[in-house]
Parts: sequence; C-alpha cells; structure tokens
Amino acid sequence: MPGIVYTEYEPRHAKAVATMWNNSSEGWMGRVWNSSEAKVLQEQQTSPYLNLYLAFEGEAVVGYARLCEYGYEADVAYVEMINVLPSHHGRGIGKALIRLCVKRAAELGYGRIDLFTWPGNLKAMPLYKKCGFFWEQLDSWGTHLMNFLPGLLRGELLKPLLERFDLYADFKRELSMVPDGRKVKGFDLFDHRWEKDGQFLEVTVERQGRGVVAIRTNDWSIEAETDDPEPVFGLEYPITYKLGNHTDRPLAVSLRGKNEAELVHGLDFSGEVITSLAIPSLFRVDPIQKQRTDWESMPGVLCEIAVNGRSQLFKTGLKLEYPLDMELRNEHGQVLPGRESRMWLNARNNFPRQASFELELPEQPEIRLRERRFSFNLEAGERRMLPLDFTVDAALVYAPAIKVKASVEGSAGVEFEKQASSCQKVCGSSAAAILPTGYYLLSGLYELRFETWWQVNRGWFGGDNAPSFYTMPPQAGMPYSEEFENLAPWDARLTRRGEGRQLELSYRSQDKPGLEFALLYTLYPGGLLEYRARALKVPDGGEYGLLLRVTFDGEPLSYKSGGRILSLEEDMLDVWVDDLPQPDPDCNWFFSRQESGTLAIIWEPSAQVGFENWFIGWKIDLAELARSGKRETEPLRVYLNCFDNSMEVRNFARNTHLPAEREHPTLELVANGGNPCVSVPCPLELVLRQNQMLHGHVTFGTAGEGKFSERELRLEDESQSLTEELCLKEGEPLQKVWCELARPSQTLRREETLLLCSGQVRQTVEELQPCELLRVDNGVLSFAAPREACLPSIVSLSHAGVEWLDSGYPDFAPKGHFNPYLGGLHCIPTQTGLQGLRREQHRAEFSELVDNWGNLWSGLAIRTEIKENKALRGMVFRQHFLTRPGLPLLVAQTEILASYGKAEYCCFKLNLSLKPAADMGSCFVELPLKNGVWDRIRGGENDFRYSRDFRHTKAGTAHLPHRLHLLSQRKRRFDFQLSPELFWQNVYLYSEFLARVPQYLRPLFMLFAPPELEHSSCSQLLALSFRQS
Repeated sequence: MPGIVYTEYEPRHAKAVATMWNNSSEGWMGRVWNSSEAKVLQEQQTSPYLNLYLAFEGEAVVGYARLCEYGYEADVAYVEMINVLPSHHGRGIGKALIRLCVKRAAELGYGRIDLFTWPGNLKAMPLYKKCGFFWEQLDSWGTHLMNFLPGLLRGELLKPLLERFDLYADFKRELSMVPDGRKVKGFDLFDHRWEKDGQFLEVTVERQGRGVVAIRTNDWSIEAETDDPEPVFGLEYPITYKLGNHTDRPLAVSLRGKNEAELVHGLDFSGEVITSLAIPSLFRVDPIQKQRTDWESMPGVLCEIAVNGRSQLFKTGLKLEYPLDMELRNEHGQVLPGRESRMWLNARNNFPRQASFELELPEQPEIRLRERRFSFNLEAGERRMLPLDFTVDAALVYAPAIKVKASVEGSAGVEFEKQASSCQKVCGSSAAAILPTGYYLLSGLYELRFETWWQVNRGWFGGDNAPSFYTMPPQAGMPYSEEFENLAPWDARLTRRGEGRQLELSYRSQDKPGLEFALLYTLYPGGLLEYRARALKVPDGGEYGLLLRVTFDGEPLSYKSGGRILSLEEDMLDVWVDDLPQPDPDCNWFFSRQESGTLAIIWEPSAQVGFENWFIGWKIDLAELARSGKRETEPLRVYLNCFDNSMEVRNFARNTHLPAEREHPTLELVANGGNPCVSVPCPLELVLRQNQMLHGHVTFGTAGEGKFSERELRLEDESQSLTEELCLKEGEPLQKVWCELARPSQTLRREETLLLCSGQVRQTVEELQPCELLRVDNGVLSFAAPREACLPSIVSLSHAGVEWLDSGYPDFAPKGHFNPYLGGLHCIPTQTGLQGLRREQHRAEFSELVDNWGNLWSGLAIRTEIKENKALRGMVFRQHFLTRPGLPLLVAQTEILASYGKAEYCCFKLNLSLKPAADMGSCFVELPLKNGVWDRIRGGENDFRYSRDFRHTKAGTAHLPHRLHLLSQRKRRFDFQLSPELFWQNVYLYSEFLARVPQYLRPLFMLFAPPELEHSSCSQLLALSFRQS
C-alpha cells in the first residue's frame, strides 16, 4: 500500500521495534509490553527465526511478522508473532505481512504454515481466513490455524492449475468466526475454492493427515473416500477413489499406493476415464509403532495419482487405534514394600462394535500380582477400569507387555502385545528404565521422567508432595537453534554415579553439523537432581554455545539481587522471570516455597546462570569446555523439600552459617463445637493443639462489643482448653468473635466468623424468554439461572440490590478473547472448551443439601451430561449454588454423578465474571501478600493477568462498602484478568480419584462482607462439607 515499506529486520531497527510494541497495548487487550531496544536486540540475537518482516511508515515500525520453523512438527513453518499498530489497523498491513510469510514458506519448501491466536480475535480472524488459514476444531482451548498453500504450490499437478488464479483475489470461502471444516463420515474437511472467468478449482484437505483428498476442476475430478477415521490395526479397510471426466476426451490416469508408517497400501492402476470411474482398494493397518497427539499430523493412506502425466500425492489421514487402549494409573504416589497396593488398568474398546477381550500380564519377579488374567466384553467405545492389586519389595518402573486376544463377531480375532507403564516409588529404593514411551529415574519419593511420545526432550522432576521442576529442550549454537524441540537424542543410556542413578542423553546437531553433546541427569536419594553437560564433538572455529533452560511450577522465588534477598512472592505480583533483575555475581542460588513444598537450585559460582526470556537459563561455551580438556561441566543441583527457607539455601550455597528462622505454634478458636451456624447462647472454646499445657492471660471478645471475659491460666492447671459461654447480638448475619492469649514472650490472637440465620429462602420461577429463569432469594442475596441454556451458568447474583455478575446470557456473543463468552458464575471441567460444551445438555433445578452439621442449605443445581466430548463422554456433574436464610453467603459445590470411565483425577475450573459497576475503572481485586498486607489491582486501563495459589481474594468497587470474598479452605490456583472490558477470576479444583463416584469436590465460599474479613477467622465455615439432604 502507498506510504508503507516492507523490509527485513536489522539490528539498527531494534529501537523502532521496541517503540512499536510499547504503543500496541490496545491491540492486545491492554497488555503492557515494557519493551526496550536492549530487549529487542537480545531476543533477536539469541532466538532463531527464518525471517522477520517489518512494515515501515517513514521511520516508524507499524507492523511486525516473525516467521519461524515449527518445533513440534517437520515440514511446517510458523508465524510466531504478528502485530500491527492499533492506529494502523484496517490499512492492509497485516494482510501484506501474512502474505509475505506464506510466500516465504513456499519458497523455502515447507508444506504448511501455522499460527495460533485466541478465538475472540474478531479483527484478525477474517484476515487469516482470507489469506488461506483454516481454524482447526479441537476439544482443547487452543486456537490453531493452518495454511496449506505452500504445500499445494509445490505439487506437480496442482501448481499449474493454481497459477491460473490469483491465490487471494479469486479465493472464495465463508469468513465465519467459528472453527472451519465440514464433517463427512467422521473426517473434518477443509475446502479451498478459486473462481475466475468461468473456471474453478476446488482442493479439499483432510484435517488429521493434513493431506489432499479431493481435486475438482471444470474438466475432471478426483476424490478419495473411506469410512473409518479411527481404524483398529490388524485389519484391512476399503478405500475408493472416484474419478470423473467432464470433457469429450479420455482422461489418462494412474494410481500408485504408497506405504506410510503403519499403513500399507498396494494399489496399482493405470487406465483411462471416459465419464466416471470408481477404483476400489484396500489398505492394511499394521501394529502401531508411535503414539501421536492431536497436535501433529497423523499417518494416512497415500496414493500418488497422475492425470495426463502430472501427479499429486493424495493422503487420507487416520488416527490409528489399538483394538484395546490400555494405560496404567496409580492410585497412590508411593507404596510400602511388602504390602499389597492397588493400581488401575484403564481399558477402552476401539472396535466399532461389541468385542470380547482376554488380557494376560506377564509374570515378573519384581512384582507380585494377585490377578494376571482378565476376560470381559465391551460395547463399542466402552471403557473399563480394572483394579490391579500388587506387591513390590523395591522401587520399580513397571512396564509389562500385556498380551491381548480380541475378537469381534463376524471377523477374525486379533492378538497383540501392548506395553503400559507405571512408576512405583518406594521410600529408600531406586529404579531406572529406558522404554519406548519414555526415560525414567526413581529414587525414594522423587522421580525424573521424559515422555518420548510428546516433547521428547522436556524432563519433569518432582514427587507427589513436592514442587514440579522442568528441564526444557536444549538450544545449541548462536543464535540458539530450536531443533531439539522435536529432534530426539541419538543415544540414551543408564549408568550409576555414586549413590545416584544417571541418565545420559546424547545429541547430534543438524543445524550445526559436527556438533555433538550430552546431557546428564543424576537422581540421588532424598530429592537431589544433578544436571550436567558434556562436550562430545565440537568443530574447530565458530561459536558453539549451549543454552539449558529450566523452570518450575509456581512463581514464588527468592534470590539475592542488588545486595539483598529479593522475595518475589512478597514484593512483586504481575511479573515474569524475564522482567526480574539478574542475580548478583556472588549469588549462586534460587529458592521457592510453595504449598506443595520447597525447591532450591544451586550452581557453581563460576557458572553463567540467570534469567533468559521465560526461563532460568544456563549458558555454556561448548568450545571452551572442549578446549579445557575437562569436557564436562560442574552440575546444576536441584533440591526438593531439602531446605525450609532462603537463608538455609544461601548458607549452604555460599558455605556460611546463619541462624534458622523460628516457627511459632498456633491456636484454634472453636465456637459452637465447630458448627459455624449458631444459635445463642453457644460455647466458645480455646484449644491448644500442642504437647504442652495452655498458660497465660486469656481474653475473649466480639468485634462489636469488645472483651467479655478474662482468665489467667497457669501450667499447673494442666489444661489444653478453655471454654466460655458466648452471647451474640441478634440481627447481624456475620459476627466475629476473638480470643487473645498473652504469654511472656508474645501475644497470639485467633478469630472466628459465625453465621446467624434469619428469615427464609424463597424459590421462584420467572417466565422469561428464551426460557424460564429460576431464582433463589434469601432476603439478602438473590441469584438465578435459566432452566435450560446451551451453556451452564449462574447468570445473576445480586447483594443488597446490586448486580455483581457479568454474564453472556442469552446469546453468549464473543467478548475479549472469549468466543463464546459465558461469563456469570460456573464450574466446569478444564478438559472441555466452551465451543464443545455448547453441544452438551444442561438443565437447572432447585436444590437442597445438608452440611456435616446437619444444617439445610437451599439454592440451584445445574446438571450437565457430557455426550459429545470424546475425552469426557459419559461424565455427569452438577453445579450446586447454595445459601441459608438471611446470609450474605453463596456456596459453590460441584458434584460428580458419573465419571467418563477413566480412573484418574479430574480438574474443574470455577469462573467468576464480575461487573459490580458500569465503570471498570472503579473495580478492583485485592490479593494477599504477607503479614496481613493486601495489594489492590485496579481495572479499566491495562490488561492485568496473574496466576498464583491463594486461599482468599477480595473483589469490589469504589462505590460499595462490602467486598466479595472468595474463600477456599486450602490454597488453590487462581487466575485473574482485569482489562477495560473484562474482570474475572478462575479457581481450579481437583476431584478425588474417579474410580469412586458419586463424589463432591471441596466447596468454595463467596461471602459479601466488610473488607477486614480475614481467612483465618473463617476456619469453621471453610471446614463445611455437603451431601444430599
């Protein structure tokens, strides 16, 4: 377009690029970039890319597109990032940048170009589709788009046909804001159509295999058809190629079947097509050699088809299945040696009809099974959970080759073996294994594993009661190459190093010919992992750097910077590690305390360790390492649950000594025997949960009336509790009582919030369109849900006449990056997206549950039955939202009525979308730091996102005196977003093992109360559990 110049990035452009990012917040929903010339130079110098295109208007960068190689699939390019200044939207800059990337991918010989975005990206999605991208339908939350033009342009048959058209001006397609594709016999098909001067060309690509399955022109047509997109191996399946000739001249064709992976196709045909011809063929599915994910191309039935001497490879992608899927799942993270334990074998019938199965697990001296043989029948798609009771004497990577005999009426039986694996950890024992499915080291309660079927070079180190630590794929060279995102090690071996088990993975670089190195992982008893690099072969000359990146779950982090100990959990909130100041030169440690335990990282002071983009990075000069003759680095050490605080880590890392931190004992204040729903008078008891006597000056009081009792206790009283009678003022639904224990060295204060009910709960049905609205009103709180809607949610929640929810009901139109936008209040499994959930059945009814004290709670229950989502098919759950008369309290209680046939834990996400005021700028969320300090994050200007573990958050607005307190008994993962148009919180909840249903998740409590309400004063309320009345 006039005035815009497109060019490739050079380092002299870095400052202009940083200015572009800092002016792009509006296009990214308020995200603050905080870019700089130095950051841009560092990123472009160290990160690999194919091409980086910039759009200039004068001296200003107004557009940016970065083309990379897709690390997780061969022959695919990837638009890693594209941006146009918001002030320049609608001027065709994004379209020009995308077309440059597509053209370049074709020039480089890639078969496809991909990108990722968010489903609510209303401005960009039509642009992507106009440029040939197709939105892939996935059950997950990802929004993945694929463009097949680079591969189509290199086809001998298709290239001259495509050259007759303008690829973009003559491209005809629907630009809807929904995933693309039409469903035919279970296959998702993407249709391309070009039209010009009465001529047309149609090319259909199948989603799973990413291959051509049909071509149609004015003169002729070819189409491949088969019936089963998920065939079971061991059988033959039909496929038909339909050819049409629309001219008066014979059409010379040849079809040659090809083999790919486990698919054998022997078609061989040559002849002429006069009008139409159907060529039947058979393909065979051999035993599966590799497990694949939905994020990569599936193998397909290949056929090289030539028309008048020009050929095109046809590919019908198939998701190959075992006759019986099998996987082992542990019910417990560790086992006791010599004591019988239980694991589960999850099985699923993949035949299209009922089948009979006989299973035999091999005898192994390391494990004693109570039962090794199983026989059962399963309907098509049915799942079965088989309990395996076993005994081991030591740690074991259990990987039996399970023999299976499968038979289906009307066909020959199939016999095969399939390996399943399960790690049995035993305290004080170690084990190791290299399997087709992964690499494993076990030591005591901890393990290191690499799953070779997905992200082969990403390792996980952790335990059931420990933080999770990850080693990322190595990056070699300068700039660093991402080839090892998908390139597996050429050699893997197990050795011992002292008391540790060691895994050695050796790599050969393809981007840097002649470069070879190894990564060594040594797992010791007690939660210590050592991580080393070894130079194997380093060519002379050139830069041969190695970047080893590590990370861990959770953001709390402590280290020394600026001459002091910096605790991010306390000092910073909305921050990523690449935004942090680097460690001091004399700092060689990191420490993190999380709910699951503690993690420490320690390295040699001479090592170059710091923050590298999203990770902790360790930079190694392989050339210097080779020249030194040492060839192997000193280790980076990772300790799980070995240190209690940052001072201990610093002492150990620097070989110094400082006193350990003190820990203080706690007290519990118990009102009404533990029942938070009280009638007056009631007992109030102070209990000491320690192995000593209660002593000191004790004062009881209430928040409104002050102290009402004082007592002095001596050690010789030999008492561990003290009880007083409590009288409360009626008319206030929430009342806080407190107790102070004054000892010679300290005063401890404990508080409890009690609930006083009054009035009644009214349940009404409102006749509205598009369906009835069920409403519950307890005199203080009112909430409602539609009886039947395409998405399950509470759509209204008002307190004292003020509406608090932001709901997408009834049309659920796109909003922010959500499409559809559900909003409101809901709790759904994380394994299903809103697009998929729309296809399920939901119904709301009035509900009653009782708590563990016998108190009756009334409200609404929304029942959902999953029938369409393949991963969760069969699951039935209810969302209960409950209250009691006169209380400013709503309880969210999720009930699982039926599982989806797998013995595992299931994660749910409670979403609370808020809009207590029309002006988002007056809304805020308050998050707890330490020592009773709260940080307030305001909405309305920037897009603030944050994720961390909490037990208590507060939401509010400047116009209202009360806060909406969201409370959980223990810490859970919370996600937040505050932007100019959205204000929501997510809370993640896990079920118990789904082998046992029905079951209730732990409840969450939403309490409208003054700002000073504390989590510690709600222990009795948070201890409530619920069941059917």
